Amino acid sequence: MKGLIKIFIIILVTALVGFGGYSYLQRGVPSGGDSGKGEAFTASVDGGSTLNLLGRLQSIELDTSFYSNASFVSLYDWGKAIEPEPVGRANPFAPIN
Repeated sequence: MKGLIKIFIIILVTALVGFGGYSYLQRGVPSGGDSGKGEAFTASVDGGSTLNLLGRLQSIELDTSFYSNASFVSLYDWGKAIEPEPVGRANPFAPIN
């Protein structure tokens, strides 16, 4: 009896996973022959939203007093200097003669 229940549960779980995968994959397929490229093209031709966004970006003012703050000026650069290395061949893939 336990084996029959175990087989039934395995079949049920497999069917649910299969149905979920099938419905997930079918959701991404566009209906009809339209690939959806026309909508993006018409949205970019409009340009109204682009001009609106550009206007909003131009109205932004940055507070540069942060860079003269004592806390910012006291920061230390822990980076290491990169030592110059000898330059290799002009074409590393060329055959060596």
